Amino acid sequence: MSDQLNKEEKLVSFIKKLFKVLGIIVSGLVIFSLLLYVIVNIFITPIVKRKIIESVYQSSGGLYLLEFDKFNLMLLEGNANIGNVHIFQDTTVLKKIRLENPRGNYSDVEVRAENIKVKNVKWVTYILDRALKVDGIEIQDPKFSFKGNIPVDTIEIAHQSFLDVVPGLVASFAGSLNINELKINRGVLAVDLKGKTGTTKQNADSIFLEMRNIRIDTGASRNVLFTTQVKFNIGNYKLVSSDSLFEISVKQFLGSYEDSLLGMHDVRVTPLKRSDKEKYNAKIKFIRAYEVDFSLFFKENKIAIGQLFFQTPDVDFITTITANDSSVSVGDMLAKFLPYISNSLNIKTFALKEGKVSLKVFSPKGLVEQAAEDILLLAKDIAVSSGSIKASNYWGEISLDVKNYVTKVLPQNIELKVKSLEAFTGEGKIFLKGFSLAQVHKTEETFIMFNNTIEKIEGESVNFHRLISGTGLEMQLLKVSGMQLKIYDNENFKTSYAMMGRMPNELLKELGFYLNIKEFDLTNCDITFEQFDDILNRRGKLTFNDTHLKIKNLSNLTSENGDTSSSVFMIQSKIMDQGELDVVIRYPLYRKSFDCTLKGTLSPIDGTKFNGIMQFSGLKLRSGTFALPSLNMEVLSGIANGTFTLDFQDLRINVIRDSGKKRRFKSRIANFAIKNNGSKVESLSYQRQKTDGFITFVWNAVSAGVEKAIIKDFFHPFIKNEK
Repeated sequence: MSDQLNKEEKLVSFIKKLFKVLGIIVSGLVIFSLLLYVIVNIFITPIVKRKIIESVYQSSGGLYLLEFDKFNLMLLEGNANIGNVHIFQDTTVLKKIRLENPRGNYSDVEVRAENIKVKNVKWVTYILDRALKVDGIEIQDPKFSFKGNIPVDTIEIAHQSFLDVVPGLVASFAGSLNINELKINRGVLAVDLKGKTGTTKQNADSIFLEMRNIRIDTGASRNVLFTTQVKFNIGNYKLVSSDSLFEISVKQFLGSYEDSLLGMHDVRVTPLKRSDKEKYNAKIKFIRAYEVDFSLFFKENKIAIGQLFFQTPDVDFITTITANDSSVSVGDMLAKFLPYISNSLNIKTFALKEGKVSLKVFSPKGLVEQAAEDILLLAKDIAVSSGSIKASNYWGEISLDVKNYVTKVLPQNIELKVKSLEAFTGEGKIFLKGFSLAQVHKTEETFIMFNNTIEKIEGESVNFHRLISGTGLEMQLLKVSGMQLKIYDNENFKTSYAMMGRMPNELLKELGFYLNIKEFDLTNCDITFEQFDDILNRRGKLTFNDTHLKIKNLSNLTSENGDTSSSVFMIQSKIMDQGELDVVIRYPLYRKSFDCTLKGTLSPIDGTKFNGIMQFSGLKLRSGTFALPSLNMEVLSGIANGTFTLDFQDLRINVIRDSGKKRRFKSRIANFAIKNNGSKVESLSYQRQKTDGFITFVWNAVSAGVEKAIIKDFFHPFIKNEK
């Protein structure tokens, strides 16, 4: 029993001693903690705070100053909280540096942050080798402000710009700095860069940035910041061009440096100046970029992308060209916008889906409008620079699919429509379906109108570089099928309207661009020429059915810039669905003068089929057939000479200008003056009149000979056109 009591007494005594020891230890820890708190907050914290401020000042050569109100250092945990941070520049030093190097890009820099958290600083590593290691830095609600000038002839970054000074901020107290993670939350950006044409403004809010494995090496020959693990998400980004013509806005801008990815949502280009002559308006649902070379962009202001994708772009573009300009091409638009983006642009693969475009071009001759929708584009090996744009050689291969393309040329009141267009530059082919070309205005507005529809157009070996640059149209073969061409001639306006006729060689020279088609093939074509006089209620038609036209060497090249071989036109057609017409024309289109040779035949045709047209001359045929076994014409400088053979049978006519006895009397006289049957070789001679087009010229040259062939010799002196 006594032994048991002794044991209990010893245990109680031990516990009391243990509590005393623990009390001493706890008291010591408390005293040590209090002492450490006092040392850290009274001695170490001010020293570290002063050291940080001095290091910023010294490493930047006195250019950058640092201020902060709150600094809470937790030495044991290795953490620190810095509040109300303000980094700014000494204006006196900045002014001096700018005077020493006027070409340098010395921006006005200001950074404010509500709170900066530094996590788990490795002080032991710092003490041993002056390499400062930090687990993480988190910056809350920072505001970044940059103001500077864009150098005229260089993108030089001054040796003490803000990014270059970042490594120097740790130089005075660390050989290098490793940061496992850097986060920026809810950042705000404001950038103003002045250039020759004005100030470029950039703004953004809701900036979220995450960087990992950051190394700042101050021991290298040049202070370098290393990291390849960067992710960012920027909200409501806006850029205002230096000329203040437009604003680019991006609702969400995100990317990953490590993954070489870049994305933009709800991209818009909005004009800032109201103008009917100059406007750029565009919106894109989203943009995706893969294999982005971020380092090349930051170092050399060049863009290199592996794959770029645009979803649902909608572009509205208005511009004005001078009298010296002929058109606006894709290259013109690239040249206008490239300086706003980068020095150069290289894309391995570019895709565009569900695109829509509207283009208006004001020229001294009037307004030209273009529009297209449901655009699908795939392009490879794009290399855009000022040099490649000038050479029209900024892409390797393109596949294009466009729906509902429309062009309106208002000076000529012409509207062109294409339901479907496909182009493949790698194969050199282009396909058009549902083509139509017509005049925009109503029939009452002029005396000559036309309407042309084509089922299908195919081009082979197309020179797309010339086509896209707007400098020319060149291909090996152009095939057209299913054409319906209607030409209307309103007699009510002929007395009040006169127009200078144009020959094909003159029209081609007025195109304003290079044309070279080795072979043109038109099949399954119907042409209708209709004359009408609504006042006198007269209408007549002349049709060319099942027309086949083949042209070789359709070109406006001159002897100075290409082949001077004559173009050859081969025409086969049925006139009024009866007489078979076969014509071959050799035409040197490169010449300034109107020169050509024409050979042709026309099989027998019922002359009464022409009564609808002949009524405008006051005549009608009661009966008669015609044939043209041969026609040979040579034209030099607008003067035609040649021969033709005319066969006609059972020719009877009526005069329809008068009525009653007078009409019957004139009809008898007319039938007495003509030959009813005949076969005769007749010469032709005709000089071009200023209102003559090509068809009118040929008709006038032949018709004078036809009159002489069918009218009896006694009446020749009375023929109005007798020479």
